[in-house]
Amino acid sequence: CSVCLASSFFTPVARLRAISRDKQLEQAIREKQQQLLQEARQQMAASAAAAAAAASRAGPVPPCYKPHRVQQQRQPSSAQNAAAAIEAQCRRQASLDVIEFQKQQQRKQQQQQQQQDSSSNSSSSSSSSSSSSSSSSGKRLTEEQALAAGHLGGSDALKVAQKKYRVLALQVHPDKNPHPLAAEAMHLLTAALQEATTLFRRSSHSAGRL
Repeated sequence: CSVCLASSFFTPVARLRAISRDKQLEQAIREKQQQLLQEARQQMAASAAAAAAAASRAGPVPPCYKPHRVQQQRQPSSAQNAAAAIEAQCRRQASLDVIEFQKQQQRKQQQQQQQQDSSSNSSSSSSSSSSSSSSSSGKRLTEEQALAAGHLGGSDALKVAQKKYRVLALQVHPDKNPHPLAAEAMHLLTAALQEATTLFRRSSHSAGRL
């Protein structure tokens, strides 16, 4: 029956028979591999021998198959002279460009120096004129004395007042002075500067009309 047939495959005898059959199959596969490797070696040896025999029987190598170096063609002397002339011209032009750039930089520096000198001369001349106008009877007056004596014009007097305002503002400003009346003093000082500015401008306008 089928049950007895299936159970016969699980007996120790059946297992031993299956193991021996697997070993025989593995041995046959190894032998076949060894045979194939031996045949491949023989074919490779035969191919190498045939190639060596063909090379020995072959004649000399044709010139077209011989290795040869590629030689660069020389340019004619006229082309070399033209290239040298162009290179020399480029170098001369580059040197001229560098010289021109240096001259431009020097001119710019000279112009800046002249502008600085002219501005310093104008400031010194204005200061000398104000100092000469503020001096009387051989004695040099301070800015406050000249302002009180009326020797300063409207613009100069306004500059003196603004300078004095800045000095006093640093002393009475609430951020600098902890006095409780510092804010009120700062307010009065600002109002005084505004009034002085208005008066000086009016006086300068009236003097210009006259």
